[in-house]
Amino acid sequence: MIVEQHGEERPLLRGWHWRVLGWAVAIFLLGSIGYAIIVLIVGLLESGAL
Repeated sequence: MIVEQHGEERPLLRGWHWRVLGWAVAIFLLGSIGYAIIVLIVGLLESGAL
């Protein structure tokens, strides 16, 4: 019983780690994509202005 309880706790901890990693990756991807879009827009505006 005790071993089973510990076995159940480990996946929960791993699940939390996966959730935290997922959020970190999602925020990083959204930030990098947003930054790339801003750079492209600024580049197009500058090239269009020139």
